[in-house]
Amino acid sequence: MLPPQIKKIGLSYGIIGAIVMVTTYLIFWKTGNFLNPLISVFAHILWPLGFGFGAQIHAKISQKGFIQTREAVAAFFLAILLICIVESATIYLIYTQIDPELQNTVQDAAMKVYEERKAAGLTIPKPQKMDLSFQGFSLSTVMKILLLLVPGIIVGLILRKKRPQQV
Repeated sequence: MLPPQIKKIGLSYGIIGAIVMVTTYLIFWKTGNFLNPLISVFAHILWPLGFGFGAQIHAKISQKGFIQTREAVAAFFLAILLICIVESATIYLIYTQIDPELQNTVQDAAMKVYEERKAAGLTIPKPQKMDLSFQGFSLSTVMKILLLLVPGIIVGLILRKKRPQQV
């Protein structure tokens, strides 16, 4: 059984991270930075990892430096789960409700990059049309959570420290 403060920490970091993600994506949409791959990687990968790692470190501190791997991973997972679900819902709403024309803009930009790289002699896969179905978003969200969980497990293994045995 997980200590209640581990759950609270994971949920707190998840909620804060989700708010940051919604704000970030709304700013990206408003400024047109959905097309900037560097900013996109930063938002898709680094922000969630930062909040997840923060939850792990905070959990370890709250446990007075002694934490089991499963506790560290649980704090990370709760934070990442909330962030990824809210991020996915935000992107879905932007593409389908707020600005449906953005789908075409992003698709055109991807085709332009594809054509430029193809003309340069590089072989890259042709961009696919965005899958804006519930199934498509669910699958991509689950895959992202699983991929982000790998570094969370590694950091959880690094942070673990057993309590000394009491005599």
